[in-house]
Amino acid sequence: MKNILIRPEAFSPFDYDGIAERLEEMAARGWMVEKTCPIFWTYRRTDPARLAFHVSYLPGTSPYDPSSSPGRAEYADLCGHTGWRHAASWGSAEIFYSAGNDSAPIDTDPALRVWSVHNAAMKSLLPFCAVAVPCMVFCLLAVLRGAVSVPPLTAALCAAVFAQTAVYYTLETLTYLTWYRRAVKAAGKGEWTRSPSLSRLLRVLSALSLTETLIFSLAPIITAGTLTPALCAALIAVLFVGTDLMRERLCIIGTSRPRTRAATALATLTIFTAASLLLNLI
Repeated sequence: MKNILIRPEAFSPFDYDGIAERLEEMAARGWMVEKTCPIFWTYRRTDPARLAFHVSYLPGTSPYDPSSSPGRAEYADLCGHTGWRHAASWGSAEIFYSAGNDSAPIDTDPALRVWSVHNAAMKSLLPFCAVAVPCMVFCLLAVLRGAVSVPPLTAALCAAVFAQTAVYYTLETLTYLTWYRRAVKAAGKGEWTRSPSLSRLLRVLSALSLTETLIFSLAPIITAGTLTPALCAALIAVLFVGTDLMRERLCIIGTSRPRTRAATALATLTIFTAASLLLNLI
């Protein structure tokens, strides 16, 4: 019987309600979250239990902060005194769980909750989307206008990847901003608002990406005489997953926020430039 489960998870960055509900479901099945990554989350086998999970966003922190930063440690210790145990971190989010019904709630003020979420979004989601969407549109137009010399199948698949990525992050931004406007109004009345989520759409796009990667891999057979277009898929995967894994690793080893942010930006720019150059060689 395996004691470790690694499975893909698709969450919007600030879908705190959706994340908590998924982790509660997994705990009831005997799996406790142990580590989070951009795509795959690691669970450890435990006794099935009815646990309450809470996802909190600590003001003043950034996805580029070291995992062992004093602010995160102090916040986890503070929540520990109220009956909440730290389970894992995911970007700007801290994930806690409690086995008792007498645990004091972590977030008690709707306005403060909205402010902490928006503070985190302004340092991660919104700047990222502001850069990612124009880049994807630029790449899409370059492919459609024939600025890169690639086989028709490769061009079609690249265009599909760039288009769906641009559409997703545009919708992610609009969904979040719509939620933020509603949440601010509701908080003014002392009411809570469910977190924004595009998890279903993200699962669909993930499935499409896997399908496109498979077609990329088979493209040399379908279009004889071309170099493997799977290289394009690998570069795109590295751009969106590899750089985030690198950021997470730098945070774990305690690299400062400015250095982590600079290294992530440099890696993304390097991979993006390499992908643009290699597309002309395929």
